[in-house]
Amino acid sequence: NSYQLEKLKDLAARQAINGAPVIAIVVLSCNRITVRRCLDQLIKLRPDADQFPIIVSQDCNHQATSDIIKSYGDHVVHIQ
Repeated sequence: NSYQLEKLKDLAARQAINGAPVIAIVVLSCNRITVRRCLDQLIKLRPDADQFPIIVSQDCNHQATSDIIKSYGDHVVHIQ
């Protein structure tokens, strides 16, 4: 979808505020239980959200998994 593409383009063009490179964390998901656990830990442990954006690629059409990912709002970029 075009919104997801624009979000990825913004990430590619961005630099962290301190000038450090932006390093995307990519998560491949299909299971709602493991994706929640993974995202909770990544968000908790990453030192800077701007420098380490989280991109979640959902490989299946499982609605419950999609709902979990969407519940993180702007903390992650969700790609289906």
